[in-house]
Amino acid sequence: MNTALVVIELQNEITKNYKDIIGDVYTTIDRSVAKRMHIAYINNMCW
Repeated sequence: MNTALVVIELQNEITKNYKDIIGDVYTTIDRSVAKRMHIAYINNMCW
C-alpha cells in the first residue's frame, strides 16, 4: 500500500490559532519525510 501526505493551502486568516496549527503541520511533514512518504502540496492561487 502507498501512503502520502496531502497538505492543502494553509491560510493564516482561517483561525486565530494558526501558529499552533502551522507548527503541527511542519512536524507532520518532517515525520512523513523521515518515513520517505510522498508529500503533495496543493495551493489554490485563484483570485
